[in-house]
Amino acid sequence: MLKKIGLCMLLLSTSVLAQDKAIIGPTAQMSVAETKLTFVARIDTGAVNTSLNAFDLQVEGGSAKKMKDNVGKIIHFTTENASGERERLSAPIVRTSTVSNSQGRETRYMVWLHVGFDGKERKVLVNLRDRSHMDYKLLIGRSWLKGKYIVDVSDKKVIGPVSPIHIVETGILVKHNWTPDFVTFHSCSVLNHLA
Repeated sequence: MLKKIGLCMLLLSTSVLAQDKAIIGPTAQMSVAETKLTFVARIDTGAVNTSLNAFDLQVEGGSAKKMKDNVGKIIHFTTENASGERERLSAPIVRTSTVSNSQGRETRYMVWLHVGFDGKERKVLVNLRDRSHMDYKLLIGRSWLKGKYIVDVSDKKVIGPVSPIHIVETGILVKHNWTPDFVTFHSCSVLNHLA
């Protein structure tokens, strides 16, 4: 009985907390205030930090052999959005971050930037990485989302061409209402419930 009451209280408190948060989809049009550029950002709950496309990195006063020794120095870098618009920025290096991904482990510089919706940016630590070969030049991590947003992945958009699936291959759909210009398909499970 106590377990049921505890579970109910947990569920109720979670829904109350969720009501105070805005819903964001898997991608969003966002800006980095320091650049005046707009990015199509990928919302990534698997990433802790936000990551910005940055290349041509130059540490003022020379780069030390160990990246951590450059903390506190000014870094100059160029960023570019998917439209090809570029901006040169400078910011103090706050710390370094070691990231593990499919390419292995790498250490990145981190700087404070204002990231978000135009006029409603939040100051967050952003790691600098060359993302020029990636679809999304701005990746939003949990540190930006924390306490303010819930990600709704059902708002998923299909990227690239869609491959047609032949009805015979799936075996789960049946043809219905055949006309030369219009075909509707219904799931067999729905039709079975109607029978």
